[in-house]
Amino acid sequence: MTLFQTREMKENTPLKDIQERTEMPVIDIYASAIKYIKKELLEDLHRRSSCIRENDIHWVLTMPSIWNNSAKTFLRNAAKMVAVCNNAEILDEMLSLALEPEAAFVYCRESFPCIGKEGTRFIVLDLRGGTADITCHKVVDGGLKELKKPEGGGFGGTDVDAKFKRLLVDIFGFAAVKSFKEKYLNECWEMLADFEMSKRKFDGNDQLIVTFSARLYEIYGEHESIDDVLQRAGCSEDIKIKRGKMHISKDKGQWIFDETIDQIIERTQSLINMLENVDYIVLVGGFSESKYFQTRMKAEFGDKVVAPTASKSAVMKGAVLFGQSPASIQTRVSKYTYGIATMEHFKPEIHSENKLIVIDGFEYCDDIFERLVTIGQEITVGQYMKEMTYYPNIDDQAHFVLQVFASSVENPKYVTDEDCQQIGLLLVEIDTGGNRDFEIKVQLVFGGTEIQVEVWDGHGNLIKDARMDFLG
Repeated sequence: MTLFQTREMKENTPLKDIQERTEMPVIDIYASAIKYIKKELLEDLHRRSSCIRENDIHWVLTMPSIWNNSAKTFLRNAAKMVAVCNNAEILDEMLSLALEPEAAFVYCRESFPCIGKEGTRFIVLDLRGGTADITCHKVVDGGLKELKKPEGGGFGGTDVDAKFKRLLVDIFGFAAVKSFKEKYLNECWEMLADFEMSKRKFDGNDQLIVTFSARLYEIYGEHESIDDVLQRAGCSEDIKIKRGKMHISKDKGQWIFDETIDQIIERTQSLINMLENVDYIVLVGGFSESKYFQTRMKAEFGDKVVAPTASKSAVMKGAVLFGQSPASIQTRVSKYTYGIATMEHFKPEIHSENKLIVIDGFEYCDDIFERLVTIGQEITVGQYMKEMTYYPNIDDQAHFVLQVFASSVENPKYVTDEDCQQIGLLLVEIDTGGNRDFEIKVQLVFGGTEIQVEVWDGHGNLIKDARMDFLG
């Protein structure tokens, strides 16, 4: 969620460990995770005496659809930091990024052929630990048409975990729980891991049973019996602790889940009311394997709810299929209004006086938002936006730098408007040969998982040294 919540994503943004003691730059954490997965795969292939070489592999990294463009660039940069075996990074041309709900659909289409029928409208709820990722699509010509821009947020399985931890604090106190985590991290981790398994099995009709570490009771103090502790906390009717197990009544178990599930149901119902004629609600991600969650969803939405047998791995398996056939996604809906900062001749009747600048005796209006894509606009994957032409400001100019902005409103006037945010830079390396008439033509390509750019010179030659930098 740090990648979603951070307005300006920086590679050195610090993340704390589970004990909130040690900080590491987020880029190092992601790069280490990718490196580990890559190393495991290559070693497994070697053990099998596979003839597959490292440069034969096309990699697919998945991400929530609610991530912004800077987070996508960040993920690519993390992959570039990976060095395994012969110090080979994952090259841009050998890496694709896939949106997790879309990857999940590609897999579910194989599991539930009815979902892939022409005209089918469905919602994918990709429910993981810290995030809920919600997308809405329609099947067209065997591919997908996005019906609404993705939404979601920080309500997933970890919200349920937080409720369980709060229950422990209510019983034993904050100081004891904090000390337990600091002194006996392994036991704490095992207890939470067991809760992870137990919350999937809990169906709301019976007790929620979780392994309980005696260390926590020892830290609290053995001057009271465990029954007295529960009695004093006011939960002796709902909770029993015996023989290393915490037995939580079905009512208290439901309390742990309900706030998160209610939020998901409310969002889902809101989308159904907005879109109408939704045929299916597809549940994927680890939290969607919760039996109680599935029971609540089916009670609310009936036969619309479907979940693959391996919900937790649906995204991973779908990403492999997506990597082999990325054309399965045909259209998307723009989450923002995108544009370029530019200037135009100053017109007193429409431009603000404080935007007036004078260059070589000519009056211009600065900070104009030149709109390329409008929020809510349906875009075909790979769609080229209008061509823009630029000329050097000086004879020996070596590069162009164009500012790219996003806005949450339909038609911003200036890039300095309150609703606008600079999301990145378009960097173009050029060799003008001292020619002030040298021109470049720029087109941004929208609709894909990432925004792409293509740049040509005045003779129609593609300029390869052009890139989008969404980290600024």
